[in-house]
Amino acid sequence: MNPFPFRQGTSKKSQVFTGIPTVQQWTQVTKTRSWALARASRFSAGLQPLDLPLKEYHAFAEAPIDFEEEAPAAKQRFKDLLAVKLLGICVACQDYLGSSVNKGQSKVKKHGHYCVVTLLMEATKYATELATKPKETGLLVSALQMQTFGKARARLNWKMMREDFRQLGVLGNNSGGALKALDSHYWLEANLGGSNPKNLQGASVRDKWAASGEESFFIFAKKRAQELERDLSHVKYIEKGDRWRFHIVFHKGKLYRRKEKATLERGEPLGCTGKLFIIDSQGYCMVMLPEKLEGQIFHHSSMPGGEAVLFAGAIDATNGKVTLIDNGSGHYKPKMEQCVEGMKVLQENGVDLKNVPFNFLAGMVKMGEAELPNFAIIDSAQEILDSHGDFARMLQTGKAKWALPHLNK
Repeated sequence: MNPFPFRQGTSKKSQVFTGIPTVQQWTQVTKTRSWALARASRFSAGLQPLDLPLKEYHAFAEAPIDFEEEAPAAKQRFKDLLAVKLLGICVACQDYLGSSVNKGQSKVKKHGHYCVVTLLMEATKYATELATKPKETGLLVSALQMQTFGKARARLNWKMMREDFRQLGVLGNNSGGALKALDSHYWLEANLGGSNPKNLQGASVRDKWAASGEESFFIFAKKRAQELERDLSHVKYIEKGDRWRFHIVFHKGKLYRRKEKATLERGEPLGCTGKLFIIDSQGYCMVMLPEKLEGQIFHHSSMPGGEAVLFAGAIDATNGKVTLIDNGSGHYKPKMEQCVEGMKVLQENGVDLKNVPFNFLAGMVKMGEAELPNFAIIDSAQEILDSHGDFARMLQTGKAKWALPHLNK
Protein backbone atom coordinates (compact mmCIF):
# COMPACT_ATOMS: atom_id res chain seq x y z
CA MET A 1 0.00 0.00 0.00
CA ASN A 2 1.38 3.42 -0.97
CA PRO A 3 2.29 5.15 2.34
CA PHE A 4 2.26 8.56 0.63
CA PRO A 5 -1.12 8.82 -1.15
CA PHE A 6 -1.56 11.26 -4.01
CA ARG A 7 -3.74 14.34 -3.48
CA GLN A 8 -4.17 17.00 -6.13
CA GLY A 9 -3.94 20.67 -5.11
CA THR A 10 -7.29 22.40 -4.61
CA SER A 11 -6.25 26.04 -5.15
CA LYS A 12 -3.68 28.19 -6.88
CA LYS A 13 -2.01 28.81 -3.54
CA SER A 14 -1.34 25.14 -2.87
CA GLN A 15 1.26 22.86 -4.47
CA VAL A 16 0.36 21.17 -7.74
CA PHE A 17 -0.13 17.97 -5.71
CA THR A 18 1.12 16.10 -2.65
CA GLY A 19 2.15 12.48 -2.26
CA ILE A 20 3.48 10.06 -4.90
CA PRO A 21 1.14 9.59 -7.89
CA THR A 22 0.60 6.39 -9.82
CA VAL A 23 1.51 6.41 -13.51
CA GLN A 24 -2.16 7.05 -14.36
CA GLN A 25 -2.40 9.92 -11.87
CA TRP A 26 0.92 11.34 -13.11
CA THR A 27 -0.30 11.24 -16.71
CA GLN A 28 -3.48 13.05 -15.72
CA VAL A 29 -1.85 15.76 -13.56
CA THR A 30 0.77 16.60 -16.20
CA LYS A 31 -1.88 17.37 -18.79
CA THR A 32 -2.65 21.00 -19.49
CA ARG A 33 -5.09 22.63 -21.86
CA SER A 34 -3.56 24.05 -25.01
CA TRP A 35 -5.72 26.48 -26.95
CA ALA A 36 -3.67 25.74 -30.05
CA LEU A 37 -4.56 22.05 -29.80
CA ALA A 38 -8.05 22.76 -28.37
CA ARG A 39 -7.64 19.78 -26.03
CA ALA A 40 -5.75 18.62 -22.95
CA SER A 41 -2.25 17.55 -23.97
CA ARG A 42 0.88 16.20 -22.36
CA PHE A 43 4.48 17.09 -23.13
CA SER A 44 5.14 13.36 -23.47
CA ALA A 45 8.68 13.50 -24.90
CA GLY A 46 10.00 14.89 -21.63
CA LEU A 47 7.67 13.46 -19.03
CA GLN A 48 7.31 9.82 -20.13
CA PRO A 49 10.75 8.78 -18.75
CA LEU A 50 9.37 9.47 -15.27
CA ASP A 51 6.66 6.83 -15.74
CA LEU A 52 9.08 3.91 -15.21
CA PRO A 53 10.45 4.87 -11.75
CA LEU A 54 6.90 5.67 -10.63
CA LYS A 55 5.73 2.26 -11.82
CA GLU A 56 8.62 0.52 -10.05
CA TYR A 57 7.95 2.43 -6.81
CA HIS A 58 4.26 1.48 -6.73
CA ALA A 59 4.94 -2.15 -7.68
CA PHE A 60 7.31 -2.42 -4.71
CA ALA A 61 5.17 -0.36 -2.29
CA GLU A 62 2.05 -2.43 -2.96
CA ALA A 63 3.70 -5.86 -2.85
CA PRO A 64 2.04 -8.11 -0.23
CA ILE A 65 4.74 -8.59 2.44
CA ASP A 66 4.00 -10.34 5.73
CA PHE A 67 6.26 -8.96 8.45
CA GLU A 68 6.73 -10.94 11.61
CA GLU A 69 6.42 -8.91 14.79
CA GLU A 70 9.82 -10.12 16.01
CA ALA A 71 11.57 -8.87 12.86
CA PRO A 72 11.70 -5.04 13.01
CA ALA A 73 14.94 -5.15 11.01
CA ALA A 74 12.98 -6.60 8.07
CA LYS A 75 10.51 -3.72 8.26
CA GLN A 76 13.30 -1.17 8.23
CA ARG A 77 14.94 -3.00 5.33
CA PHE A 78 11.68 -2.63 3.40
CA LYS A 79 11.61 1.11 4.20
CA ASP A 80 15.20 1.52 3.03
CA LEU A 81 14.42 -0.22 -0.25
CA LEU A 82 11.32 1.93 -0.68
CA ALA A 83 13.53 4.98 -0.12
CA VAL A 84 15.82 3.75 -2.91
CA LYS A 85 12.80 3.55 -5.24
CA LEU A 86 11.95 7.13 -4.30
CA LEU A 87 15.55 8.08 -5.00
CA GLY A 88 15.10 6.67 -8.50
CA ILE A 89 12.15 9.05 -8.98
CA CYS A 90 14.35 11.92 -7.75
CA VAL A 91 17.10 11.08 -10.22
CA ALA A 92 14.60 10.95 -13.11
CA CYS A 93 13.22 14.34 -12.05
CA GLN A 94 16.77 15.71 -11.82
CA ASP A 95 17.56 14.46 -15.34
CA TYR A 96 14.43 16.17 -16.65
CA LEU A 97 15.21 19.50 -14.96
CA GLY A 98 18.72 19.48 -16.37
CA SER A 99 17.78 18.41 -19.89
CA SER A 100 17.14 20.53 -22.96
CA VAL A 101 13.65 19.05 -23.29
CA ASN A 102 12.66 21.14 -20.22
CA LYS A 103 13.57 24.40 -21.95
CA GLY A 104 10.86 26.57 -23.45
CA GLN A 105 8.12 29.02 -22.55
CA SER A 106 5.02 27.23 -23.83
CA LYS A 107 2.14 26.69 -21.43
CA VAL A 108 2.52 22.91 -21.72
CA LYS A 109 6.26 22.98 -20.94
CA LYS A 110 5.83 25.32 -17.97
CA HIS A 111 3.10 23.14 -16.49
CA GLY A 112 5.23 20.03 -16.93
CA HIS A 113 8.20 21.77 -15.28
CA TYR A 114 6.29 22.65 -12.11
CA CYS A 115 4.78 19.17 -11.90
CA VAL A 116 8.30 17.69 -11.96
CA VAL A 117 9.54 20.18 -9.34
CA THR A 118 6.65 19.18 -7.07
CA LEU A 119 7.32 15.46 -7.59
CA LEU A 120 11.01 15.98 -6.82
CA MET A 121 10.21 17.83 -3.58
CA GLU A 122 7.73 15.17 -2.47
CA ALA A 123 9.96 12.17 -3.33
CA THR A 124 13.02 13.72 -1.67
CA LYS A 125 11.07 14.51 1.50
CA TYR A 126 9.64 11.00 1.82
CA ALA A 127 12.91 9.24 0.93
CA THR A 128 14.70 11.15 3.67
CA GLU A 129 11.96 10.24 6.16
CA LEU A 130 12.17 6.51 5.34
CA ALA A 131 15.92 5.93 5.20
CA THR A 132 17.73 4.63 8.31
CA LYS A 133 20.83 6.71 7.58
CA PRO A 134 19.84 9.36 5.02
CA LYS A 135 23.29 10.95 4.87
CA GLU A 136 25.05 7.64 4.21
CA THR A 137 22.47 6.50 1.67
CA GLY A 138 22.91 9.67 -0.34
CA LEU A 139 19.37 10.97 0.04
CA LEU A 140 20.23 14.50 1.10
CA VAL A 141 21.36 17.62 -0.70
CA SER A 142 24.81 16.67 -2.02
CA ALA A 143 23.88 13.22 -3.42
CA LEU A 144 20.86 14.61 -5.25
CA GLN A 145 22.74 17.62 -6.71
CA MET A 146 20.37 19.81 -4.76
CA GLN A 147 21.81 23.05 -6.10
CA THR A 148 19.72 22.49 -9.21
CA PHE A 149 16.81 21.31 -7.10
CA GLY A 150 17.09 24.43 -4.91
CA LYS A 151 16.84 26.63 -7.98
CA ALA A 152 13.82 24.68 -9.23
CA ARG A 153 12.11 24.96 -5.85
CA ALA A 154 12.84 28.70 -5.79
CA ARG A 155 11.29 29.09 -9.25
CA LEU A 156 8.17 27.30 -8.03
CA ASN A 157 7.99 29.51 -4.91
CA TRP A 158 8.30 32.68 -6.98
CA LYS A 159 5.73 31.45 -9.52
CA MET A 160 3.30 30.85 -6.66
CA MET A 161 4.18 34.25 -5.21
CA ARG A 162 3.47 36.05 -8.50
CA GLU A 163 0.08 34.32 -8.69
CA ASP A 164 -0.59 35.30 -5.08
CA PHE A 165 0.30 38.94 -5.78
CA ARG A 166 -2.21 38.93 -8.63
CA GLN A 167 -4.83 37.58 -6.22
CA LEU A 168 -3.96 40.34 -3.75
CA GLY A 169 -4.43 42.96 -6.46
CA VAL A 170 -0.80 44.10 -6.30
CA LEU A 171 -0.05 42.85 -9.83
CA GLY A 172 -2.24 42.78 -12.91
CA ASN A 173 -5.61 44.38 -13.62
CA ASN A 174 -7.01 46.48 -10.78
CA SER A 175 -10.37 47.54 -12.26
CA GLY A 176 -9.10 51.00 -13.12
CA GLY A 177 -7.48 51.45 -9.70
CA ALA A 178 -10.75 51.16 -7.76
CA LEU A 179 -9.64 48.09 -5.80
CA LYS A 180 -7.56 48.43 -2.66
CA ALA A 181 -4.89 45.80 -2.11
CA LEU A 182 -3.84 44.51 1.28
CA ASP A 183 -1.39 46.94 2.90
CA SER A 184 2.23 45.86 2.42
CA HIS A 185 2.67 45.40 6.20
CA TYR A 186 0.37 42.38 5.91
CA TRP A 187 1.41 40.76 2.63
CA LEU A 188 3.28 37.96 4.38
CA GLU A 189 0.09 37.05 6.25
CA ALA A 190 -1.47 35.97 2.95
CA ASN A 191 0.81 32.92 2.55
CA LEU A 192 2.77 34.35 -0.37
CA GLY A 193 4.51 31.59 -2.28
CA GLY A 194 3.38 29.05 0.31
CA SER A 195 5.61 30.70 2.93
CA ASN A 196 2.99 31.19 5.66
CA PRO A 197 0.34 28.43 5.42
CA LYS A 198 -1.00 29.17 8.91
CA ASN A 199 -1.67 32.84 8.01
CA LEU A 200 0.29 34.06 11.01
CA GLN A 201 -0.21 37.75 11.88
CA GLY A 202 1.38 39.59 8.96
CA ALA A 203 3.00 42.63 10.59
CA SER A 204 4.40 40.50 13.44
CA VAL A 205 5.91 38.00 11.00
CA ARG A 206 7.48 40.83 9.03
CA ASP A 207 9.01 42.40 12.17
CA LYS A 208 10.51 39.08 13.30
CA TRP A 209 11.95 38.48 9.82
CA ALA A 210 13.50 41.98 9.77
CA ALA A 211 15.06 41.40 13.21
CA SER A 212 16.49 38.01 12.18
CA GLY A 213 18.85 39.41 9.53
CA GLU A 214 17.92 36.53 7.19
CA GLU A 215 17.75 37.69 3.56
CA SER A 216 15.27 35.08 2.29
CA PHE A 217 11.86 34.97 3.92
CA PHE A 218 11.36 31.41 2.66
CA ILE A 219 14.48 30.25 4.55
CA PHE A 220 13.54 32.29 7.64
CA ALA A 221 10.00 30.84 7.71
CA LYS A 222 11.33 27.27 7.37
CA LYS A 223 13.97 27.66 10.09
CA ARG A 224 11.67 29.39 12.58
CA ALA A 225 8.37 27.65 11.78
CA GLN A 226 7.79 26.14 15.24
CA GLU A 227 8.74 29.35 17.05
CA LEU A 228 6.50 31.48 14.85
CA GLU A 229 3.50 29.16 15.27
CA ARG A 230 3.99 29.19 19.03
CA ASP A 231 4.45 32.95 19.47
CA LEU A 232 2.22 34.57 16.86
CA SER A 233 -1.53 34.81 16.33
CA HIS A 234 -3.19 32.79 13.58
CA VAL A 235 -5.45 34.91 11.36
CA LYS A 236 -8.62 33.19 10.16
CA TYR A 237 -8.78 33.15 6.35
CA ILE A 238 -12.14 32.12 4.90
CA GLU A 239 -12.09 29.67 1.99
CA LYS A 240 -13.98 30.79 -1.13
CA GLY A 241 -16.59 28.07 -0.79
CA ASP A 242 -17.46 29.24 2.72
CA ARG A 243 -17.61 33.01 2.14
CA TRP A 244 -21.33 32.99 1.34
CA ARG A 245 -22.02 32.81 5.10
CA PHE A 246 -20.75 36.39 5.44
CA HIS A 247 -22.70 37.76 2.45
CA ILE A 248 -25.36 40.42 2.83
CA VAL A 249 -28.64 40.29 0.89
CA PHE A 250 -30.47 43.57 0.21
CA HIS A 251 -34.22 44.07 0.24
CA LYS A 252 -35.97 47.45 0.13
CA GLY A 253 -32.86 49.24 1.34
CA LYS A 254 -32.31 46.94 4.31
CA LEU A 255 -29.50 44.47 4.95
CA TYR A 256 -30.07 40.79 5.73
CA ARG A 257 -27.79 37.83 6.37
CA ARG A 258 -27.69 35.31 3.53
CA LYS A 259 -29.64 32.21 4.55
CA GLU A 260 -28.17 29.53 2.30
CA LYS A 261 -25.46 28.97 -0.27
CA ALA A 262 -27.69 27.79 -3.11
CA THR A 263 -29.94 30.89 -3.23
CA LEU A 264 -30.01 34.55 -2.23
CA GLU A 265 -32.83 33.92 0.21
CA ARG A 266 -32.87 36.39 3.10
CA GLY A 267 -32.04 35.33 6.64
CA GLU A 268 -32.30 37.51 9.71
CA PRO A 269 -31.99 41.32 9.39
CA LEU A 270 -28.56 42.69 10.19
CA GLY A 271 -28.15 44.02 13.70
CA CYS A 272 -24.64 44.94 14.81
CA THR A 273 -22.34 47.61 16.20
CA GLY A 274 -18.87 48.17 14.79
CA LYS A 275 -18.75 44.89 12.88
CA LEU A 276 -16.02 44.45 10.26
CA PHE A 277 -17.46 45.19 6.82
CA ILE A 278 -15.98 44.73 3.36
CA ILE A 279 -17.12 44.88 -0.24
CA ASP A 280 -15.09 42.40 -2.27
CA SER A 281 -13.81 42.77 -5.82
CA GLN A 282 -17.05 41.27 -7.20
CA GLY A 283 -19.25 43.74 -5.30
CA TYR A 284 -20.43 41.31 -2.60
CA CYS A 285 -20.99 43.00 0.76
CA MET A 286 -19.70 40.93 3.67
CA VAL A 287 -20.07 41.47 7.43
CA MET A 288 -18.27 39.59 10.17
CA LEU A 289 -20.31 36.89 11.88
CA PRO A 290 -20.80 36.80 15.67
CA GLU A 291 -18.95 33.51 16.17
CA LYS A 292 -16.17 32.31 18.45
CA LEU A 293 -12.79 31.54 16.95
CA GLU A 294 -10.69 28.91 18.68
CA GLY A 295 -7.03 29.97 18.65
CA GLN A 296 -7.51 32.40 15.76
CA ILE A 297 -8.21 36.09 15.25
CA PHE A 298 -10.39 37.83 12.67
CA HIS A 299 -9.34 40.80 10.53
CA HIS A 300 -10.70 42.55 7.44
CA SER A 301 -8.40 40.27 5.43
CA SER A 302 -10.21 37.18 6.76
CA MET A 303 -13.42 37.44 4.71
CA PRO A 304 -11.85 37.97 1.24
CA GLY A 305 -8.90 35.70 2.00
CA GLY A 306 -6.45 38.60 1.70
CA GLU A 307 -7.61 39.55 -1.81
CA ALA A 308 -8.13 43.14 -2.96
CA VAL A 309 -11.41 44.83 -2.01
CA LEU A 310 -13.58 47.75 -3.14
CA PHE A 311 -14.11 48.91 0.44
CA ALA A 312 -13.24 47.94 4.01
CA GLY A 313 -14.37 49.41 7.31
CA ALA A 314 -17.02 48.89 9.98
CA ILE A 315 -20.81 49.13 10.04
CA ASP A 316 -23.61 49.65 12.56
CA ALA A 317 -27.11 48.43 11.73
CA THR A 318 -30.41 48.09 13.57
CA ASN A 319 -33.06 45.70 12.25
CA GLY A 320 -31.38 45.79 8.82
CA LYS A 321 -31.14 49.60 8.62
CA VAL A 322 -27.64 51.08 8.35
CA THR A 323 -26.96 53.65 11.08
CA LEU A 324 -23.19 54.29 10.81
CA ILE A 325 -20.26 53.45 8.52
CA ASP A 326 -16.53 54.06 8.77
CA ASN A 327 -13.45 53.15 6.73
CA GLY A 328 -11.29 52.07 9.66
CA SER A 329 -9.15 49.17 8.43
CA GLY A 330 -5.46 48.81 9.21
CA HIS A 331 -5.15 45.89 6.81
CA TYR A 332 -6.48 47.77 3.77
CA LYS A 333 -6.26 51.48 4.69
CA PRO A 334 -9.03 52.48 2.23
CA LYS A 335 -8.85 56.03 0.92
CA MET A 336 -11.68 58.35 -0.10
CA GLU A 337 -11.58 56.73 -3.54
CA GLN A 338 -12.66 53.39 -2.00
CA CYS A 339 -15.26 55.15 0.15
CA VAL A 340 -16.89 56.47 -3.02
CA GLU A 341 -16.90 53.00 -4.56
CA GLY A 342 -18.34 51.47 -1.41
CA MET A 343 -21.16 54.02 -1.12
CA LYS A 344 -21.99 53.48 -4.80
CA VAL A 345 -22.53 49.77 -4.15
CA LEU A 346 -24.80 50.47 -1.17
CA GLN A 347 -26.79 53.09 -3.08
CA GLU A 348 -27.20 50.77 -6.08
CA ASN A 349 -28.66 48.20 -3.69
CA GLY A 350 -31.30 50.63 -2.45
CA VAL A 351 -29.69 51.84 0.79
CA ASP A 352 -30.71 55.42 1.68
CA LEU A 353 -27.45 57.11 2.70
CA LYS A 354 -28.86 60.58 3.48
CA ASN A 355 -29.21 60.03 7.20
CA VAL A 356 -26.25 57.70 7.65
CA PRO A 357 -23.20 59.37 9.26
CA PHE A 358 -19.79 58.36 7.92
CA ASN A 359 -16.63 58.49 10.05
CA PHE A 360 -13.74 58.97 7.63
CA LEU A 361 -10.34 57.81 8.87
CA ALA A 362 -7.89 60.16 7.12
CA GLY A 363 -4.78 58.76 8.79
CA MET A 364 -3.00 59.12 12.12
CA VAL A 365 -2.23 62.31 14.03
CA LYS A 366 0.48 62.79 16.65
CA MET A 367 -0.67 63.93 20.11
CA GLY A 368 2.35 64.28 22.35
CA GLU A 369 4.10 60.91 22.36
CA ALA A 370 1.07 59.02 21.05
CA GLU A 371 -0.40 58.59 17.57
CA LEU A 372 -4.19 58.64 17.40
CA PRO A 373 -6.65 57.82 14.61
CA ASN A 374 -7.56 61.03 12.80
CA PHE A 375 -11.30 60.73 12.08
CA ALA A 376 -13.49 63.26 10.31
CA ILE A 377 -17.23 63.05 10.91
CA ILE A 378 -19.19 63.40 7.67
CA ASP A 379 -22.84 64.20 8.36
CA SER A 380 -24.19 62.07 5.56
CA ALA A 381 -22.63 59.25 3.58
CA GLN A 382 -24.61 60.62 0.61
CA GLU A 383 -22.29 63.65 0.66
CA ILE A 384 -19.39 61.41 -0.33
CA LEU A 385 -21.19 60.66 -3.59
CA ASP A 386 -22.54 64.17 -4.12
CA SER A 387 -19.07 65.69 -3.77
CA HIS A 388 -17.46 62.92 -5.85
CA GLY A 389 -15.14 62.20 -2.94
CA ASP A 390 -13.81 65.77 -2.67
CA PHE A 391 -12.89 65.70 1.02
CA ALA A 392 -11.42 69.22 1.05
CA ARG A 393 -14.71 70.58 -0.27
CA MET A 394 -16.65 68.73 2.45
CA LEU A 395 -14.46 70.35 5.10
CA GLN A 396 -14.82 73.81 3.54
CA THR A 397 -18.61 73.60 3.33
CA GLY A 398 -18.96 72.22 6.86
CA LYS A 399 -20.29 68.88 5.66
CA ALA A 400 -17.38 67.24 7.46
CA LYS A 401 -15.65 68.11 10.72
CA TRP A 402 -12.60 66.70 12.45
CA ALA A 403 -13.35 64.59 15.50
CA LEU A 404 -10.41 66.25 17.31
CA PRO A 405 -11.71 69.82 17.91
CA HIS A 406 -8.38 71.64 17.63
CA LEU A 407 -8.06 70.52 14.00
CA ASN A 408 -11.19 72.49 13.04
CA LYS A 409 -9.60 75.87 13.89
